[in-house]
Amino acid sequence: MVAILPIVFYLSVSPLCNSKTSKIKQKNICLNSKVFLFILLLIMALLSIIFKNHSLLYLPPILISLSILFPFALSLSSGYIPLITQFYYLSEGLNLNDGLVTAIDPKRVQYTHILTWLWVIIISMMLLEIILLSLFAPLEIWSLFTNFINYFFLLLFMIFEWLFRNFYFKQWESPLTFIRQLIVIDHRQLLKKHP
Repeated sequence: MVAILPIVFYLSVSPLCNSKTSKIKQKNICLNSKVFLFILLLIMALLSIIFKNHSLLYLPPILISLSILFPFALSLSSGYIPLITQFYYLSEGLNLNDGLVTAIDPKRVQYTHILTWLWVIIISMMLLEIILLSLFAPLEIWSLFTNFINYFFLLLFMIFEWLFRNFYFKQWESPLTFIRQLIVIDHRQLLKKHP
């Protein structure tokens, strides 16, 4: 199990480095940092096997949470459109690269902005919980929360949010339709600065 941790770490941290940039130098730096990170984590995994110290197990949930938190938090900074608002625009067929985006429904834009903040708060709380449990709780409790309970809470939040959205906007949207929209939208437009 510990031997595959470098791959898990690499995959969870990769989204933090945008390799689709137009500058070749930045691409090379990004690639080099990914290779360096992979080799470093491979060495750490091998050392943890040799010395039978499995504290490296605590890192993947932290890195995964950070890689999820990063795009949500970045999209709330100045010059960006909140991430869930971007999904809303793209699902309505609007192009984010056109500059000023006119909202189809201002209430939905406000709602998606608040929802992006909620996701940042929830993921931040989960990250704090994971760190505290890794420091102070027995391995069994840490494992129960990081491998089951946290995902159950996320699922409950998504279900209640979906029900609330359909009640609030008086429009029934199938979760399958939403997932299909997420798959077909142009993800290259996400997390770019907009005027």
